[in-house]
Amino acid sequence: MQRVARPQPSQEGGPVLWVPMACVPKGNSQRIVRRGGFPRLLPSKRAVEAQHLLASALRRLSAETHTGPVWRDVCFVLRIPTSWPAWRRRAALELRWIPTYRPDTGNLVKLLDDAIEEAGIVRNDSQIVGGNAVKLYGDAPGYRIRITPLPQATRLEPSRPFTLSALVPPRTK
Repeated sequence: MQRVARPQPSQEGGPVLWVPMACVPKGNSQRIVRRGGFPRLLPSKRAVEAQHLLASALRRLSAETHTGPVWRDVCFVLRIPTSWPAWRRRAALELRWIPTYRPDTGNLVKLLDDAIEEAGIVRNDSQIVGGNAVKLYGDAPGYRIRITPLPQATRLEPSRPFTLSALVPPRTK
């Protein structure tokens, strides 16, 4: 059983959750089965196990279930390869060497979103309307996650204005 850090308060949004485990991308295996007459690719065993492990860690860290839209920010901390020379290891720790190859961020995010749904933080991963994702190197691999509930208008209460991020372009007329 892996140890899981407690939530930390953040400047904006919800608490920052740290889950110390290897970052695994969502991927398919080479196994093909027929369901309802249609061929289906099964997910890899490694991805399924990682998703269950991540979901159980998130379940212990966050008991709240969000019913409206949420914004997900995540930093994937990848382990520095031991074969790297000292100068490259140092550069990676100083954020001067950024991961630009596998695993790709999109597949890392897919597995994380499925784990967030499995953990019960959201009812459906379609509630995750956006977010920022970045890959970095570090001594200890893991996921640094912040989930921020967004305001939603109701019949009785109009929506409150909010700002998502500097990455969202302003609306033009």
